[in-house]
Amino acid sequence: MLGVASEHDEVAGTERGANTLFVSTLAGRRVTHLGDLGQRALRDEQLSALGTVDLLFVPVGGGPTIGAQQATEIGAAVGAIVPMHYKTTRIDFLEPVDEFA
Repeated sequence: MLGVASEHDEVAGTERGANTLFVSTLAGRRVTHLGDLGQRALRDEQLSALGTVDLLFVPVGGGPTIGAQQATEIGAAVGAIVPMHYKTTRIDFLEPVDEFA
């Protein structure tokens, strides 16, 4: 597993601290989990460190993380997206997955 540093917010991690992007290989596929990513786009050095991504888990619910629009843009630069971190019956402070879907 590879860990890549990222920001939990747009102000260099000063508002909510650091975040880690995780990369693993599962069944021959490179899988990346962006955690509670709060920066609107990945920096070139982060994209380079992630390398080729077959499956990308990315927050889409807004609130303290990125929303659907930013997730779509990151997905276009990285790989296939699995949405996460959105409104459900138990989590009601985020946006629903509808805008992303």
